[in-house]
Amino acid sequence: LAVSTSSNIGSALTITGNPQNALIASLCPSIKFIAFLKAMSIPAAVGLFLNILALLHYFWDDLVFGETEDDGCVHQWQTAQENVDEFRDDSVRRRSSRAWRKPEWTWAPMLYLATVCLAILGMLTGWFMGL
Repeated sequence: LAVSTSSNIGSALTITGNPQNALIASLCPSIKFIAFLKAMSIPAAVGLFLNILALLHYFWDDLVFGETEDDGCVHQWQTAQENVDEFRDDSVRRRSSRAWRKPEWTWAPMLYLATVCLAILGMLTGWFMGL
């Protein structure tokens, strides 16, 4: 999660970083690479800082600080192994409780998928028509 959000925020820093910036550069050819980099450095830095704060807030309980035993990695490995064991136990329990029931089907996922497909189709149609 940290890699994907940080790389997305960092891609706003340069003209070639993401398609929106390339579109801006193609519409305004007078924009120079270094000038764009300088203009976007503060918003990108603020975005990365806020991303780090959000990630620390969200994952604070999963981080291990200074809780090591003699060889330095034992506690972290044990914590990770306990998490894996707990996940396996929980997923087996969920699978066994659902095994005898017929899964409930709702219209919401299909409606969402149809709406997304229609929106994409509409955007592509408009793009091909030059709108």
